[in-house]
Amino acid sequence: MGSVEEMITVTIQEMVGFRWIGSSGCSFHHQNIVDGIVRDVRRFAIPWWVKQTKRSVSLAGRQKAKKSKIKIVLWK
Repeated sequence: MGSVEEMITVTIQEMVGFRWIGSSGCSFHHQNIVDGIVRDVRRFAIPWWVKQTKRSVSLAGRQKAKKSKIKIVLWK
């Protein structure tokens, strides 16, 4: 298993299919273009994913706390 960045890089390269870049006449710069695209997507995607994950965990915690409070109030 690799790092998160490596796994994201492989996933992006598999999903996007960068064959069109090499076939469009940019064979010398193909790898530089692919690396740049993947790097920029990773730069955006990883912080976004972490933020969404934290938000959902925080929301789940708040909902659990509300349910506990409601149970306490209803039992009295």
